[in-house]
Amino acid sequence: MLAGAMAAAVLQGLQENHNVLGCAKHFAANEQETYRRGSAKVKNGLPAFDAVDSILSQRALRELYLKPFQVAVEEGGLHCLMTSFNKMNGTFAGGSKDLCTHILREEWGFDGAVVTDWGDMDIVVDGADAVAAGNDVVMPGGPPVIQQILKGLEEGRLTRQEMEAAVGHLLSMVKRLGRLD
Repeated sequence: MLAGAMAAAVLQGLQENHNVLGCAKHFAANEQETYRRGSAKVKNGLPAFDAVDSILSQRALRELYLKPFQVAVEEGGLHCLMTSFNKMNGTFAGGSKDLCTHILREEWGFDGAVVTDWGDMDIVVDGADAVAAGNDVVMPGGPPVIQQILKGLEEGRLTRQEMEAAVGHLLSMVKRLGRLD
């Protein structure tokens, strides 16, 4: 609770007194930097990710790891959130629809932008799958991510509605900053 209360206070002070939006990171259970996204070793010509995998019960996840983010959203007015590279219960956090959409948006009412951690996300989680999970920006982007998104649209893994929602979340950030006036 302390981390959530502190985050909420910082966000309120930052966003009420300055023309900026705070971005909380790393969502969620990012416990260590070493191997958080794996070593990206290649086995049999394919990447083999041995990333840290936090095996958590729903209770531990919600009461210990998600609670500070929930408080930041519900009490601090958080408008931007960065997902993490690490795995939780076998799924990369940035590729988890349960985390990025069901919990964050549907349960907590988050209406801001969700961005991936910087670098190599397109290798850890396919760009189309990251957007379908609820990320609005796959960073750093570029041709590989664009190709993944186009392929995902063609294959039906990503819908036009999901893409439009992602664009809408980004435009809402721009509007909150008064840049569309």
